[in-house]
Amino acid sequence: MEQDRNLVEPSLNKPTVNLEKHKSKEWKTYVLEFIMIFLAVSLGFVAEELRENRNESRLEREFAEVLYNERLSDSVQVSEILNLRRKREDDLTYLAAFFKDSLLTNLPREFYPKFTTSLYLSNSFTFEPKEGILTQLRNSGSSQVL
Repeated sequence: MEQDRNLVEPSLNKPTVNLEKHKSKEWKTYVLEFIMIFLAVSLGFVAEELRENRNESRLEREFAEVLYNERLSDSVQVSEILNLRRKREDDLTYLAAFFKDSLLTNLPREFYPKFTTSLYLSNSFTFEPKEGILTQLRNSGSSQVL
């Protein structure tokens, strides 16, 4: 029974000694290991830098596209507002000439739309540029993208 116990429970009294001789490495092996570790870490940094550059380039393209679309939309809006303002100027010129030369007894058909457009619909000619992407860039701290 005591013999079975020795098989199941290792002896705590006997120290275990590794009888294999520890062979020291040559200095060339240490140099090779250092070079491999150095290259692995350096390549990791290079790969991370490439990934960051690719992401920044993608973000720059997206921001540039959105900024271009905003500016295009603004220029279309400005063009429409300028056309409306020119029409309003023409209508006001017509009304000024009409009031100067007429007794206002018989009003022609074009008088009413020109009167309405030039005197009552003046608030629709203001321009407010879209600044969504610029505000986003300013708030996110990504203004170096521009």
